[in-house]
This record gives sequence, structure tokens and C-alpha cells, in this order.
Amino acid sequence: MKENQLLSCPFCGNTATMEQISRNGLRIKCRHCPAEMKQKTLRHNIEWLEDSMIKDWNTRQENNSIF
Repeated sequence: MKENQLLSCPFCGNTATMEQISRNGLRIKCRHCPAEMKQKTLRHNIEWLEDSMIKDWNTRQENNSIF
């Protein structure tokens, strides 16, 4: 697993981990808060899913609101 490529949790800033939850499924979970992401793949291999989930987890929404 490429856990060293995971950014910190977007909600609390703590460390996140990735684990395989089934033959074709993965979970990224924060070690501190309940934030997590689960996905499975049927058409692609687990390496593709791992890369895709890391990209999604590491994507941060810009907060451009004016107060």
C-alpha cells in the first residue's frame, strides 16, 4: 500500500491509513476521527483502485468564501 502518499485527514489533520477490506476493496480511514472512504472495483485491478482512492482522498476543496 502507498500510505506514505496519503495526505492528512481533511477534517481533523491527523494521519490516515489505507487497508484492504476484501479481495477487491480498499478503505482509507483517519486514525483520529470517523472520516473514511471505502470503494470496491470489479473491472480494474486493486492497484488501479489504490491510485484512484489516493487521488480522491488527497483532493482538497478550496474554501474561497468571503465572510
